[in-house]
Formats: sequence, C-alpha cells, structure tokens
Amino acid sequence: MRYFKVLPFALACLLLLSFCAGCGDKQTNTDTPNQQEQQTEQPSGNQSVADDVYREQLAYYEQMVIELQDEILALKQQHYVDAFAYEQTIAQLEAQLQALDTSVSAKPEQPTNQPEQAPPASEFTYEVNNGTATLTSYTGNATEVVVPSEIDGYAVTALGDNLFKDSSVTSVTLPASVTSIGWFAFYGCAALQTVTLGEAVTTIGYAAFDGCPKSMTICGVAGSYAEKYAASYGLQFQRRGDQ
Repeated sequence: MRYFKVLPFALACLLLLSFCAGCGDKQTNTDTPNQQEQQTEQPSGNQSVADDVYREQLAYYEQMVIELQDEILALKQQHYVDAFAYEQTIAQLEAQLQALDTSVSAKPEQPTNQPEQAPPASEFTYEVNNGTATLTSYTGNATEVVVPSEIDGYAVTALGDNLFKDSSVTSVTLPASVTSIGWFAFYGCAALQTVTLGEAVTTIGYAAFDGCPKSMTICGVAGSYAEKYAASYGLQFQRRGDQ
C-alpha cells in the first residue's frame, strides 16, 4: 500500500522533469538563430582581403586615367605646334613662288640664265628679287648688328636662309622694311640675346631661332605677328617701349 501512495508522487516528478527538459530544448532552439545571425553579421577574413584588392585595382585604374589624359594633352599641344610650323612653311614657299612669277612676268626680256645679282655691300651679300633685296649672308664681325633698310638703292625686305647661322652676334635690329625671315636665319647663335622685329614681319621660317639661348628675347610691337610667334614657340617677348 505504501508503494501505491508513493507512485503518484513519482509520476508527478517525472512529468515535471519532462516539462523542464522541453523548455530547455525550446530555449536552445530559440538561441541558435540569434547566434547564427550574429555570426553572419561578422565579416569574414576573405571579404576583407577582397575589399583591399578592389581598392588597389581602383587606384591603379585611376592612375592610368590620369596618365592617359596627360598624354592626350601633350599630343594635342605637339599637334598645334607642328600645324603652325607647317602653315608658316607653306605660306613662305607660296610667297616665294609668287615673287618668282611676278619677277618673270615683269621682266621677260631678262635672260633666265643670268639672274639679277647686285654687287655685295660692306657687311652683307644679297640678291635682288622683284626689285627688293634679300640678304643672303653676313660677312661682318660686329656682335651688335643693325640691318640696313636699303642697300645699294634696293629696299631690304627679307633675311635669307642661314643668314646669321652659328655667328657670334648678340643683338640684331631689323628695319621696318623687312617682311620675312628665312629658315635657320639665327640658328645656333649661342650668344644672341635680343632680336628686334618690325611690325611688317609676317613670315618667320622653320627653326629660325633654334639653338639660341633660352634667355633670348624678341622685341616687337604689341599685337604683332612677332608677339604671336613668340607665344606659339615659348620664346620671351618684350613690347617696344617696355625696355
């Protein structure tokens, strides 16, 4: 009979233990998703490495873009300089061709095998084309040269190719009558400091001032062709009256 009295109490304890175990399982099941969510919120080591690689690639491509932009700008600037030199060369050749045509048509009686040649002056040799003188060489020793506006009765309108090439001149002043300067006219003048041009100058040949010092200055009238030429080729320019 004692066992029958204890049995209900034992059953009650078993039921209570079963209920507590179930509650524990539910608590365990409830905590597991939270723990998984916390784990998913933490970034993995692989993701951090991928981010670093992406940033390095982005910086590399940005640097490439900058370099390409600089290269395009340099090519555009070089194209502008080359185009300007080409236009000046064509203009000079066309002017020379026109002068030759005019000379032949104006004096048809002159033998073609005897070109008009004026006697040499004191420091310059020259040729006469269409009634004006083109200086062809400088034979003097002076370093400060003032080009004459007239020579043996002919107006000096042009400096020929290589006129002062590799000479020791330090300054050259051109008269108002000069309209063109030939190719390599001042090439290699290592001591040249100033060249004064008149407003009538409208043509300067290829490499006219190559090999001259960087300190060399072109003096001329404000807004003239000489000022535009100096700006195009990075030469120093000084307006007359500002000296």
